[in-house]
Amino acid sequence: MKADRVSTVFHLVVCLALAAVPATAAQELPGRGTIAGEVVDATSTLPIEGATVVLEPVSPGLLPPAPRQGSAFLPAGRSTVTGAQGRYRFEGVAPGEYRLRVQRLGYQSASVEIELRSSADSRVSVGLKVEPVALAPVQVDASPQQPFGRARSGEAAEEQAFAHHWRAQAHLGTDMREITYADVVESVTLAETDLFRALQRLPGVSTRDDYAAELWVRGAPWDQTRVYLDGLPLFNPLHAFGAFSGLAADAVGAALLHAGVRPARLGEGAAGVVELKSRRGESVGEARGLGELSVVSARLALDWRAEDDRRGVMASGRRSYFDLATRAAGWMLRDEELRLPYHFTDVTLRTDHRIGRSAALEFSTLYSFDEITGDIPDLLHRTDASWGNGMARVTLAAPLRGLESRHTLGFSGASSATRWRTPDPLLDERFNAPDAPPSFGQILYGLVAGEWAPAGRSNEPAAWSAGYEFAIQDASYRGPPPQIYSDAVDPLPVYRSGSLFVGALWGERRWSPTERLALQTGLRVDAGDPVQDEGALRAAPRLSLRYRLHPELAFSAGAARSYQYVQSFGATGPRVIAPQFTPGRQWLLAGRELPPIRADVATLGAEGWVHGWLAAANLYLRRSAGVAVPDPTPGEIRKRGGLSLAENQARGIELSARRLAGRWTASLGYVYGVSELEAEGLRYPAPADRRYTFDATSMFRAGGGLRLGAAFSYASGSPFTRFFPGSHDCRFTSIAGTSILIPQDYDCTWTEYPRVEGP
Repeated sequence: MKADRVSTVFHLVVCLALAAVPATAAQELPGRGTIAGEVVDATSTLPIEGATVVLEPVSPGLLPPAPRQGSAFLPAGRSTVTGAQGRYRFEGVAPGEYRLRVQRLGYQSASVEIELRSSADSRVSVGLKVEPVALAPVQVDASPQQPFGRARSGEAAEEQAFAHHWRAQAHLGTDMREITYADVVESVTLAETDLFRALQRLPGVSTRDDYAAELWVRGAPWDQTRVYLDGLPLFNPLHAFGAFSGLAADAVGAALLHAGVRPARLGEGAAGVVELKSRRGESVGEARGLGELSVVSARLALDWRAEDDRRGVMASGRRSYFDLATRAAGWMLRDEELRLPYHFTDVTLRTDHRIGRSAALEFSTLYSFDEITGDIPDLLHRTDASWGNGMARVTLAAPLRGLESRHTLGFSGASSATRWRTPDPLLDERFNAPDAPPSFGQILYGLVAGEWAPAGRSNEPAAWSAGYEFAIQDASYRGPPPQIYSDAVDPLPVYRSGSLFVGALWGERRWSPTERLALQTGLRVDAGDPVQDEGALRAAPRLSLRYRLHPELAFSAGAARSYQYVQSFGATGPRVIAPQFTPGRQWLLAGRELPPIRADVATLGAEGWVHGWLAAANLYLRRSAGVAVPDPTPGEIRKRGGLSLAENQARGIELSARRLAGRWTASLGYVYGVSELEAEGLRYPAPADRRYTFDATSMFRAGGGLRLGAAFSYASGSPFTRFFPGSHDCRFTSIAGTSILIPQDYDCTWTEYPRVEGP
């Protein structure tokens, strides 16, 4: 029995060996060839990637199995997929007749009969005809892009976290701030959602008082913070004598505050830059709108984008209704004095058009306007006034040999005008208010600019960028001298005008020597009309770095120089209550008799996550030369010059913490800052000096669209003044039957004139 087993095993092994020999021999038989070729588009002859090519014998049994493709049993055919060049290749094919089948989604399938007669290579290329495939339509609904990160309650935390992540990638400095719609809501701004008032909650930003929307950045006045909209400067973009922002928040797609080192493409702004970008229309296929009625104004925003994504429109409008509401109240109560003849309006428009496959044309414009058209009881009499801002720009974005390029042509300006008006004879005797002398002032700005950067993904910062800029500015004013001190008005009119041309070349380079360290250097060179103390050529270098100690902690440092060629000196237009409540400014251009403001800034900071809070600390030091200030020499106002040049030195520390995630979000900010001026041998606190400021905001999202928020601000001290109006002694007597007091025999003894005292 044992012998039978051995015999059985022996015969089994022999049979398996004989069965394996033909298959092995078949693979090693000489005389096999190769079939290769390309699959192309029959119309354009361009290669087709991803086409499936199947080679099958007309008589099965001739093909050996493809390497590592399953069993040793003879397959019915072999297949492959074309690469980027549309090529395919089959090796080790025995002579015989074959069928080559090619198919690709969107093309008609093709079949070719092939006869391989020898071991030589055979090339067969196949052209496919386009055959569109009808697919069932899929309906996709998406919400439009919201103003600078506007989100629903459940998405606000994600929007804020995304904005922070983007800012940390795009800008190395930890003192650069981004603001989203959720931040604006948490700021609980006065009367309506106001972008500038929300910016006042950021560390290092303060203001004059609760009635002002202007921004004092690190102890510098409002005119030293430049506001850019789509690359064009806005001069004093405020409504209601400075109480509200000059453009609606719904028109803004992004809002950034550069208080330290800013990009080289942003030229002016001695203390800081507010960079605003208009919002694109994002409602695909249908127009959508957003309306809001606040205590102050009514506003409406609309946007639309074509289904093919080639065109888009965004429009936003806002108008106050003080005049309409008070007129209706006066009509119902039959009291004309209730009417407040003042209103403001702003309209923002943006359009986008795609040109060809990769170019685009952008257009945006802003019209912002305030107007007084009648008497304001006890405040203003026989005066009409109007003031406002405007800008328009067109930008061509197009690729250029692997680069992304943008070229902009734009214009912006601001003006204010005061006119005398014939008073209403029925109301003239009932009003006891001054009138404002006629005046007119304006500043105009024209720009041609362009920039280039390597083409890449939009969510990654460019390795380098470079650009050019040509700008011309023109400023003029005619009317009474600007109001610097209350009760100190010179009746003699003045006229001032000037223009300035500045051309610039700039470039920036970013690199990472190590995985944790990122560096960015930049240089901006301004040239053009010579200016006092700086000549015709001015260089403004900048350097910033960011070191990431670990994923949740980073340190930054930076230093930069910038030039500001236009600054304001004194208020113009009708005064309401006090000089600071005036609509206009006298703008001074740098030239041979006035230097530009040269600002040097250095910063050192850190930010990181601590138990769900984003905490940051920043030190800053700024020195600005060429600042125009009133003559600080002690003495009577009438015995001094009107303007002196000062140097501003500011230093401080900013601490902040923000909770971005969860239904409850909050922010805290504390700043200790010192801002001083030195002029005519005197050193004294700057008018915008705020030694201690503290801000806190909180928002709880209760659900169902209900949000509960609170905000608190504290600032020590008040704007410093060394002006004293003087005193006088008058003996008054009353006229029987009236409430009018007149000096007795017009006998008034003035003890002293308005004066400025020493620090």
